Amino acid sequence: MADALPSPATHSNSTLTADLTADLTVEPPRGPVADPTLQRASGRHRVRTRRTRRTRGRRVTPRSQRLGWLPLLPLHLLVVAVCVPDTSTSSAVSLAHVTAADVAAVLVVVAAAWRLLSGDGPALLRSRALLPTLAVLLAVTLSAVFATDQRLAAAGWVRWVEVDVLLPVAAFVLCRTVRATTGVLLTFLAVSLAEGVLGVVQYLTGTGAGYGAEAIRAIGTFGVGNQLAMGNLVADAGLVCLAGALALPVRRHRLVAGALAVFFLLPLLLSLSRGALLSGLVAAVLVLARVGWRVLAGTALAGIAVATVALVAVPSQGAVVVARVETVVSSASSPDQSVADRYGLWSAALRMWSEDPVTGIGVKNFSEHRDSQLGIATSSGADAASDDSYERVQLLSPHEQYLLVLSEQGLLGLLAYLSLVVVAALGPLRRYDGRPSLTSATALALFGVGTQFVVTNFWGDLAGPTAPLQGVVFGLALRMAATPRTPRDPRPGPRRPVEPVDVTGLRVLHVCQPVDAGVAAFVARAAEQQRAAGLDVVVACAPTGWLADRLDALGVERATWPAVRSPLRGVLPEARRLRAVVRAVDPDVVHLHSAKAGLVGRLVVHGSRPTAFQPHAWAFEAATGPVALAVRLWEALALHLTDCLVLVSRAELDRAREAGLPLDVTARRVVRNGLDLRRHGVDDATDARRELGLPDAPTVVCVGRLAHQKGQDRLLAAWPLVRAAVPQARLALVGDGPDADDLRRRVAVGGAELSGVLLPGATDTPRRWYAAADVVVVPSRYEGFAFVPLEAMAARRSLVVHDHPALREALPPGAGAVVDTDDAALLATALVRRLLAPEVRDQEGAVGRAHVVTTRDDLTVLPQLVDAYLAAGASVPAQEVRP
Repeated sequence: MADALPSPATHSNSTLTADLTADLTVEPPRGPVADPTLQRASGRHRVRTRRTRRTRGRRVTPRSQRLGWLPLLPLHLLVVAVCVPDTSTSSAVSLAHVTAADVAAVLVVVAAAWRLLSGDGPALLRSRALLPTLAVLLAVTLSAVFATDQRLAAAGWVRWVEVDVLLPVAAFVLCRTVRATTGVLLTFLAVSLAEGVLGVVQYLTGTGAGYGAEAIRAIGTFGVGNQLAMGNLVADAGLVCLAGALALPVRRHRLVAGALAVFFLLPLLLSLSRGALLSGLVAAVLVLARVGWRVLAGTALAGIAVATVALVAVPSQGAVVVARVETVVSSASSPDQSVADRYGLWSAALRMWSEDPVTGIGVKNFSEHRDSQLGIATSSGADAASDDSYERVQLLSPHEQYLLVLSEQGLLGLLAYLSLVVVAALGPLRRYDGRPSLTSATALALFGVGTQFVVTNFWGDLAGPTAPLQGVVFGLALRMAATPRTPRDPRPGPRRPVEPVDVTGLRVLHVCQPVDAGVAAFVARAAEQQRAAGLDVVVACAPTGWLADRLDALGVERATWPAVRSPLRGVLPEARRLRAVVRAVDPDVVHLHSAKAGLVGRLVVHGSRPTAFQPHAWAFEAATGPVALAVRLWEALALHLTDCLVLVSRAELDRAREAGLPLDVTARRVVRNGLDLRRHGVDDATDARRELGLPDAPTVVCVGRLAHQKGQDRLLAAWPLVRAAVPQARLALVGDGPDADDLRRRVAVGGAELSGVLLPGATDTPRRWYAAADVVVVPSRYEGFAFVPLEAMAARRSLVVHDHPALREALPPGAGAVVDTDDAALLATALVRRLLAPEVRDQEGAVGRAHVVTTRDDLTVLPQLVDAYLAAGASVPAQEVRP
C-alpha cells in the first residue's frame, strides 16, 4: 500500500515560507509554493529595490553595473604606474611635473566620475566618511587664496586636491566591495614584490644608490632622487602580508603571507631608510597589539631570533645594516648632517606658521620662505648618487608632513589633514572582528598601512612618486570605514523574526551544461518552482536532450547554449555564446550549475552582476595529480568571482574546506536536494517487473550515468560473489554514458560469473526500475548530494551506498548499509544479506520512506535558493506603477 502523499492542492496554497536561521544548514519549514512572497530573516540581508528602466518591455541594467571589473582597471594601472621610473632630473621647484602615476590618476578620476554619473552617485557622495576630504579641500583652497605666491599656490592646490581629495573619493566610489579592495592590494603586493627583488639585486651587485663609498642602497626603480620611496613601499607591503598572516581564513594562505612578510623585511633593511624602518616597526607593533598581546610577544621573540641568526650567518653583509639602524638611536644625541638639516627645517616651519597661524603662508610656498628662516648650519641640499649618476637634491620642504601642513595651511589645514589621516588609519578597524576572514584581513592591512602613513609623516612629507598611492589607500580605508561591521550570528542560534519579501519579477538565468541525470533534473525542477512563484526564469542549455524537452513541456523560457563536458575544449566559443545570452536576457542574478557552466560563466560575468555557483560535486574530486591541483587553484581564484556559493550538502562544504578553498570571500548556502513527492511514490514490484520484462527474482538495481564516477565497475567486481550466494539474482545497470561500451564488453566476456547482469540503457521512467528492485545500490566514488538515494527511499527500497561523506549524509540511520564498495566482499555481503532477508529490506525501506516524506520535500528548495540570490546581491526589481 502506497503512503498517503500531499495532494496537488497542497502545492497551490498562497504562502511560501523560508526559515533562514544563522545556521546555513538548518532547513526552512516546509510549505506550499504558489505565492511569490517569501519569508526570510530580518537583518540577514537588507532588501534592496533597484530602479530599472524598460526598453520595449525588457529591463535594462545600468551600464556601470554591467561592466564589473572594468572601471577598477585604472586603479590597478595607477598602482603599477607608481613604479615607472621618473626621467626628470631637476630637483628645483616645478609648477607642473607630471609622472606616469599622475596620468593614471586622471584615468581613475574619470572612471569614478563615469560610475557616479551612471549609478548611485549622489548617495555615495553623501557618506559621512568623505567629510575629511571636504575639509581638506576647503583648507587647501583657503590657503591658496591667501598665499603669498599665487603661481606656486595654484600648482600646490592641484597636487593636494589630486592626492587627498580626488583620488580618495575615486577609490571610495570604485571599490565598493571587500573583493575589489583586496584586488587592489594584491596588485600592490605584486608590484612591491618586484621592487623588493630588484632592491636585493641592487644591493648584491652594487648597482643601487650610493652609501658611503659603495652603491649598495636598494632603491628599486625610483632613482637616486627618490631614495626613500622603495623603503616605504616594501614596508607597506610587509604590513599587508603581516595582516594576511594574522587574519586570513585559510592556513595555507596565512603561511604564504607570513613568508612574504619576512621577505619584505630584507629589502626594507637594504633600503637603509631609517624612517621607513621605524614607521614600519611601529605600525607592525600596533597591528600585532590589535590582534592580541600574546601574538605581539610571540612575534617579537621570533623576530629577534631571526635577526640574530641572520646577523650571525652573514656578519659582513649585515654590518652596514646594523650601523644604519644604530644611527636611529644616536640621532637624538649625536645627529648626522641629514638629521641636523631636518631639525633646522622643522624650526623654520614653525617660524613660518607663527607669521600666519590660521591659513598659513600658502600651499607650495615653503621653498620661497625657506632661506629667510634657515640658519647657516643647514645644508643647501643633499647628495644622492648611484653607480652611474650623481644628483644634488634641494631641501624644498621640512620633511615633516604635519609641520609642512601647519606652515603652509595654518591650523585649519592641519586639523583638516589630521581628520583625514586619523579616519583613514582607524576607520578600517570597524570591519575587523577578530575572526579569520578576508574582511578582517583587509581591514587589518589597511589599518597597518594607514598607521605607517601616520608615523612616516613625522619625518616625511607629501612628495615623490608614491604620493598618488597614498591617496588610493586613503580612499580604500574610507570605504571600509563607511561600511559598518556586520556581526556574525552564532551557529546554531535561535530562530529570528521573519518578514515577507516580494520577489515577483526577479529575473533568474540558470546556466547548465548537463542535459540529463541529476543536475538537469535539479535545474528543471528549480525553474518550474521559480516560474510558478512569479520569478522570471530563463535556462541556458543545449537545444536538444532531456533538459530542453522538459523545459519546453513546462513552458519555461529557454536560451540556446550548447556546451561540452570537457573543461578546456570549446571554452572560447562557449564564452562568446554565453556572453550574448547574458546580454540578451539581462538577468538580475546568474545561477551557474556544475563545473563547465561555473568555468565559462564566471569568466563571462566576472562580477558584472550577482552570480551564484552550484558545483553539484566538486570537479577536483574527479581528477588526480596536477590536473586536480589546477582545478583546485582555479576554484580558489574563481570564488573571488562568485557572489554566493550554493552547496548541496554539508559534506560538499567540508570538502571545499579540506581543499583549502577561500570560502570566506563569498556568501555560501547549503541547499540540499529534494524530491517532488507527487511524482515519487511506492509501486508494486511484481507489476513493475512484468512491465519491464524482468523475471520475478531477487533484483539489484543501480541507476546512474555509466561513468567512472558512478562506480558500476565496483559492482561488477562484487557480482560473482553475490551470484554465488543467490544464484537467481539479477543486476540492472540503468543508464548510459561514456563507460557503457566497456561495461557491456566486460559483461559479455565475463561468462557465468557475470550472468544475470542487464544494461537496458537510459530511461525516462526510473521510478519503474526502483519499484522492480529489492535493493538499490549506489557505489559512486564521489557525489554532491545524489538524487538516486532519495528516489530509492521514496520508492521504499533498501539502500546500499558507498562510504562517502555526501552519501552518508543522504542516508538516515536504519535505511540501509554504508560500505566501502572498493571492497568487493563487503559490498557483496551487504547485498546478499538484504536479498535473503525480506524483513530487513522492508524495515529499511520504511525508514527511508518516512525520512524522505518528512524532510526531503523539494518545497524547501525554492525559498533557500531565493535567499541565496539575495545573499549574492540580487536586487528585487521595483514594481511598475500603473496609472
